[in-house]
Amino acid sequence: MRIFPRKNAPWTAREIKLLGNVPDSVLARRTQRTIKEVVSMREQRRIFLPTPPRRWTAREIRMLGRYPDRELARRLRPPRKQIRDERIRLHIAPFRPLKFKYWTTAELRLVGRLRDEEVAARTGHTVKAVLQKRLALGLPMPNPKIYRWNVENDKLPGTRQDGEVAALLVCKVTSVEQRRRKLQIPPVRPPRHPRSSDWKPEEIGLLGTAPDAEIARRLGRTVTAVTVHRDRLHIPNPYNQFHTWTKEEEALLGRIPDEEIARKTGRPLGSISNERCELGLPKPGARRKYWTPEEECFLGTASDAEVARWLDRTVSSVKNRRKSLKRPAV
Repeated sequence: MRIFPRKNAPWTAREIKLLGNVPDSVLARRTQRTIKEVVSMREQRRIFLPTPPRRWTAREIRMLGRYPDRELARRLRPPRKQIRDERIRLHIAPFRPLKFKYWTTAELRLVGRLRDEEVAARTGHTVKAVLQKRLALGLPMPNPKIYRWNVENDKLPGTRQDGEVAALLVCKVTSVEQRRRKLQIPPVRPPRHPRSSDWKPEEIGLLGTAPDAEIARRLGRTVTAVTVHRDRLHIPNPYNQFHTWTKEEEALLGRIPDEEIARKTGRPLGSISNERCELGLPKPGARRKYWTPEEECFLGTASDAEVARWLDRTVSSVKNRRKSLKRPAV
């Protein structure tokens, strides 16, 4: 009986598992397909047949140990185990990328003076490499709290302020102060600010014409000095963001809602609320809700949040009332 080939028949899961495990001709005969159809399906699923055992060429042997076994398996197509066995048989070490970095003279000066992590970040070496180098040189672990002074660094204290010296030497200001006192070097005082009597007429004429920060920047003074001298001369500041409350504005507090006062005066609601609380005025429209015996029965039967939700009250109100009645919390 003649068997007709199964042309364009769907592949089953059992047939797909055989792809690459048996030769294409054997699989084509078993599944009654053409060899071309089997090869096309195998290549479509990126399934390759293992390379049969063969002799290694001289070019392939030279590649052992120069590339990873996985890369040789991809290039030469034999199993990775076969490449590893051949490399071990020839006593060839596996491929390891070279990550060694030589130490320069400038990098060796940092070892033992800074922490190992900081030296590794500056030089590009690993923390383990820095640790091994420091131990090989016999240097102790640097203490970040103790700064090691030398002859060159001892020349800096007294030449400028302690904060600037500490920024140059990358140490604490207290360390510079202690070293300066030990060497009996007087401190460098900051430049003295001009006194009030040093104000010139043209400088006084600028007060109130611009914000105090702008005037301070022009005259080279501090903002506090400009503000204090302007107040002494009773010069108003039209650029002040904080306006004092007038009697007409204070008369509106507590009589009309805060939103209406904000619309009339142009002040924020927070400022209006703070001023009203300082004067001891109640919020208009707010009414006190007294407790009834029926509502007090719920206190202590559930959590304060649940009781507040049942009675339409705030949690703090429920908590304070429960404490006043000396009832335990749930």
